[in-house]
Amino acid sequence: MKKKNSKLKFPNISRRIPETIKRNKFIILALFLIFFFVALVTIDLTRNLIQRNNEITKMQKLTDQRIYWQKIINTYPDFRDAYFSLAIIEYQLGNFEESSKYLEKVYEIDPNFEKGDFLKEKLNLN
Repeated sequence: MKKKNSKLKFPNISRRIPETIKRNKFIILALFLIFFFVALVTIDLTRNLIQRNNEITKMQKLTDQRIYWQKIINTYPDFRDAYFSLAIIEYQLGNFEESSKYLEKVYEIDPNFEKGDFLKEKLNLN
């Protein structure tokens, strides 16, 4: 007899879990949805941070390249390719006026420079 009473007082865990789920299905569903949306927001935030970090790294590399080519120009003031590289870098950084100035300098040094024609068209220089 004692064994039956103890079973009634303490139900088996395999019964308790389904009963708890059945009674609290809306709470469990709400918790699952909250977890799901938090996971989605976290994934999106992580993706945005990675993209921003990549953009910052790219800008830093372009800035470093600009400094390098400016030093080259200070050493070799008639080096056409240095001016052209600076024109491309400034264009990539969004500094279109600076890019135009460097490209004009390229054509002052070498009026027949054909590689600069595509950048000339993008900057609407004639």
